[in-house]
Amino acid sequence: MSVATTPRVRKTAAKTGPRTAPAATPRAAKTAAHLWGTQSVHRAVTILMEVAARNMRGLRVYEIAALMGLERPTAHRIVKGLAAQNMLTQDPDSKAYKLGPLVYELGLAASPHYNLRETCAPTLKRLAEKTGDSAFLVARSGFDAVCLDRVEGSYPISARTLDVGGRRPLGVGAGSLAILVALPQDEIERVIEVNSPRFAAFGNQTPQRLRNAIRQSRAAGYAINNQDVLDGVGAIGIALRPRRGSSSNQHLLHSNRTCGDA
Repeated sequence: MSVATTPRVRKTAAKTGPRTAPAATPRAAKTAAHLWGTQSVHRAVTILMEVAARNMRGLRVYEIAALMGLERPTAHRIVKGLAAQNMLTQDPDSKAYKLGPLVYELGLAASPHYNLRETCAPTLKRLAEKTGDSAFLVARSGFDAVCLDRVEGSYPISARTLDVGGRRPLGVGAGSLAILVALPQDEIERVIEVNSPRFAAFGNQTPQRLRNAIRQSRAAGYAINNQDVLDGVGAIGIALRPRRGSSSNQHLLHSNRTCGDA
């Protein structure tokens, strides 16, 4: 997981909000599919993760089909099944699907077993107060990093690059990069191989740019995001490992702080 601060933006930066994602490359259905069980379960869970990554605006069926590399009727059938179980809900105006109430209810039931958000809350608040930037708590989830918490800073110019519950491919953003750098080299290469087709939808990131950031981060001793997501926005982050003997389900802890002129 990670603690982070909201990216501070250069006053000369042309854009401070999230950019419109370019056309996405289909996400390979074979990605670690053997670890997921049946193909139908893999597809359903992956659709939920793709929707979660863009839950503020949601995804329409044709977008889900493109992201997953599925035929539209297949994507439509799975989405309708998830919606019937209240795992997804459709906006009546935009026709986009967002996470449904059952996902929230299941999360409430699971939360007592994953209390890192509560544990890290005081540190997150202090970090935001001392830096003036908004602080984020991020955790690894498979090939992604998910934002568990955020505390707004006092700096007058900020870019809301990540919402609570938002997901990104590992390596995109300083907190996510901090987790990636802390992994064994063979696992880093596997993550880059799997996530490379997805980078185009997340700002300026490319495989070569990510490898350069990994080298710079190792030399510095902390993760450095130099405008890899948004122009004019930089960030730093550090990974915190769980205590020895704690459950591996807690993944890695890290904190990431953003600074305007990084």
